[in-house]
Amino acid sequence: MTDAERGEARGVSLGSVGRAAAILTGATVGVQMLAIVRELFLAANVGLSADLDALLIGLVLPTMLVSILTSGPSTALVPAYLEARTTHGPAAALKLAGTVMLWLSLIGLALTLFLEVIAPFTVAITGPGLSEASRESATLYLRVFAPTVFVAGVSGSLYAVLQAEGRFSAIAWATFSGAVVSLLSLVLFYGQLGLGAFALGNLLGPTVAMGMMLAGTIRARVVPRPGLRARGLGLRAYTQHATPLTISGAILQINAVFDRAIASLFGAGSVSALRYGDTLIRVPTGAISPAWGAAIYPALVKSTQGSDPSGLAEGSSRSLHYVTVIFMPLAVLTLAVAPLGVAVAYGRGAFTEADLQLTSQVVAAFAPLVLVLMLSQTLTGSLNALRKGRILLAAGIINVIVNCTLDVALGWSMGVAGIALSSSVTAIVVSTFKAWRFRRLQPAFNVRPLLSALGRSFIASTPAAVVIGAALWTGHYPGDLLGRLVLLIGCVTGGMLLYIAIADRLYLHEPRMLLTAIVSRLTRGRTPAGAHR
Repeated sequence: MTDAERGEARGVSLGSVGRAAAILTGATVGVQMLAIVRELFLAANVGLSADLDALLIGLVLPTMLVSILTSGPSTALVPAYLEARTTHGPAAALKLAGTVMLWLSLIGLALTLFLEVIAPFTVAITGPGLSEASRESATLYLRVFAPTVFVAGVSGSLYAVLQAEGRFSAIAWATFSGAVVSLLSLVLFYGQLGLGAFALGNLLGPTVAMGMMLAGTIRARVVPRPGLRARGLGLRAYTQHATPLTISGAILQINAVFDRAIASLFGAGSVSALRYGDTLIRVPTGAISPAWGAAIYPALVKSTQGSDPSGLAEGSSRSLHYVTVIFMPLAVLTLAVAPLGVAVAYGRGAFTEADLQLTSQVVAAFAPLVLVLMLSQTLTGSLNALRKGRILLAAGIINVIVNCTLDVALGWSMGVAGIALSSSVTAIVVSTFKAWRFRRLQPAFNVRPLLSALGRSFIASTPAAVVIGAALWTGHYPGDLLGRLVLLIGCVTGGMLLYIAIADRLYLHEPRMLLTAIVSRLTRGRTPAGAHR
């Protein structure tokens, strides 16, 4: 029996998860491309500026509350929904989902109204380094963003239902549609509203995505049935799982507030540099990491309902191994090509040479997240499949303590790049903690093969990265956009090919197998000349 067959038997099939992830990844790639266009538009028209700092500070609290309403409650709803559907039937599961959605919507509405009232006070806390004029602008932006919290209360529940039902195409279309609306709002109304067009787009985009997800549940006939009570359907177990996740999500938002607050003390443009670097580093991961997490989570949950107690541990082990050998070289190469990548993305218009240098340092400091975020998706999904919300709450507390401590230590010594580096180091520490706790819960989860894969993939990634980084960080790259783009593609392609060759000699055959599968897929259906003679 092959690994894939064993995984299928235990309830976690990387093949089926991969197909679901491919659907979401396709949409997310489109979303990332649109996000890149949006960032390029901002970089060319605004650069690093006090106005953009004010906009980003205004985003902090609404974004924080949106994350709280769409992370813990939505995550906990998937296993609760699947258990209710298995035990009581589809109608009961939809009633449970509807009850959760109604309560989250009411909470979202109350928080939206609260934000409108306290906007000036929150800006004073989240942007202590802003000027008086920038604080007024940030307050206005915050009030425009505020309704997204209510939208999140509805859309988070719809997302969880579609995820549990395996309706990934509906999620994909909703995600892509929201991104299109956000970009169009910025481009079409920038001349009249300035950065206010960005704020408007960030409100309209999520609203359209919510509408698309609602349409998806209607088409699939899985519309949640709103109600205030859902007795006997697992609401209590849901609450016990969701509560620590929600608290953890709330605690984690301190990082975003603290990061930008500290960055605002380093002068005008520092918050903008942190934002531009974060956006660029999430291009390789943002297209895959959320999609992978959303696709594998239901499979991990179902593996806990099977007869084999080792199914979850072995499925998680295989997932982490594949993620490691594929994304380690991307993380290392991201560090190496950071100056060139930033120059390709932002090197025009209002973006100065000093802006490029500062943003390159931020990107380099964020580079480990390319791998760590992917590993964290599986580890978090595995712990959530076991409904171990308290462990994730502990992870959230550790995250904030380590991140804020390192923000101060590294920020004051390295500037805004230190804040980015603190995020990377914190992510590594927290992922290690999650793996340790999961190992205690699942003795079949073997850490040694994963550590071996981490070491060998890092060794295989280093030679190409050292050569490429030595050239690019000393400024040896073309001055024109086309030349930079061609060189960037060549560096990444060449680096990955060299990695595959070295990894194969270190008995990491998965990269070569993946490359072979891609080539086979691309050439499938082509008939060689003379084949029918």
